[in-house]
Amino acid sequence: MKNLATKNTNDFTITESGDAFISQTAVSKLCGVGQDAISKHIVKTGHMLNINSINQLGFESLELVIGHYAFDSQRTNDVALNSYRTLAKAGAKVTAFEPHLRYGPIGEFLVKEKKFDIDWYNVQFEQKLVSQRQFDVVLMLSVFQWMADGGNTFREANECLRRISEMSRYMIFELGFNKGKSCIRTAKRNHYAALVQLLYNNTAYRNFMLLGTTRLWASYSRYLVLCSNDERYEDSIFRRIIRMIKV
Repeated sequence: MKNLATKNTNDFTITESGDAFISQTAVSKLCGVGQDAISKHIVKTGHMLNINSINQLGFESLELVIGHYAFDSQRTNDVALNSYRTLAKAGAKVTAFEPHLRYGPIGEFLVKEKKFDIDWYNVQFEQKLVSQRQFDVVLMLSVFQWMADGGNTFREANECLRRISEMSRYMIFELGFNKGKSCIRTAKRNHYAALVQLLYNNTAYRNFMLLGTTRLWASYSRYLVLCSNDERYEDSIFRRIIRMIKV
């Protein structure tokens, strides 16, 4: 494989297809930790990472590793946090829809005031506004229940969800059932299985991985799920068995 990088080819590799990789040594400097720590973290999470034949990390994996040391470790690492901020400023091109009469204008003002590189729309999602575009990731965090109006517009919300999924490589989706204003209701006791079934039936994705849960109300959990067609990002065998329990 020919390395198209023109400088510091020990730390960086660019393939003929345009894929970029970075060495573990360089990653350790960006994270502010020793290379041994990076190596151990990669061994632990390697099934989630894009790694080439010489153990360099792809750019998506770089963000995951830096994000771990910036936010997820027991003590936030300032070096990693600053690196993460640099990545965010350099790489994000955002399109946002916010139809709420209060929050929409606030977001529009902040975009203009801070000169963010964001296409902001004070309307509900309309495919014609982003036709012919493809996205790396779409965030749907506590959104779907409002789209579905607590179940009153469930069919329309599902159709919109499918259209959105067809435009994005990944979706990070968050939802709970049976609790909260405008909540979606289910008679199923296994709420995570019900959620994955909803996503399977109404998106273009076939791989689902639980990223985490929150419990805003005593016994009612909300689930944060990564949706994709990437087999690396799939629930463990144990969790997939749990998903099969339809009760």
